[in-house]
Amino acid sequence: MQTLSFDIQHQLNTLQSQQALELYAQAICLELHGMDLEPEKVQRLLQTVVDWRYGVYALSAGEVVGIAGFQQPNGSFTGAGNWRSILKALGYKAFWRLMRSPLNHGPQHFADSEMWHNGLYVAPAHRRQGIAKALLQRIADVAKCQGYQQITLRVAHDNNTAKTLYQTLGYQPQQATSAYQCLTKTVLN
Repeated sequence: MQTLSFDIQHQLNTLQSQQALELYAQAICLELHGMDLEPEKVQRLLQTVVDWRYGVYALSAGEVVGIAGFQQPNGSFTGAGNWRSILKALGYKAFWRLMRSPLNHGPQHFADSEMWHNGLYVAPAHRRQGIAKALLQRIADVAKCQGYQQITLRVAHDNNTAKTLYQTLGYQPQQATSAYQCLTKTVLN
């Protein structure tokens, strides 16, 4: 397998923002596969709820190939919309399906000393090249630079690949719900 050259950055130009939107829409469509949401509705949803300032991005040859988001008390990668804007983007039926889905965690409640990681996706053709690790390390760097002591995330119980990656990077299992396991990583002592 050929090694991929990539860069991690925090800001995107207009073309890269569109690429990121399309890439993250792929991730959401996979996550919502049983909900029968049209890709156009998913893209409208993302245009409504994603705040690209709270993400880091992997680019290879100028193309966005990976995305990782985070949440802080003052903002979130996936928390920009309100219920009215989400309803308008999806329509009534899809809105209620989404509200009942496992993706709807509700608001995160966290201590001032912790930052949440909320969203990671690497394009299938670019996986197993170190991109996910680099994105997660950049989020840890952001957390540390901003004075957070730990990063917390949720991962589905059946997502063993992600759980292995997170634990390899120092995330430790915490409490669990019926659908998710919380993991934390200390970034500042």
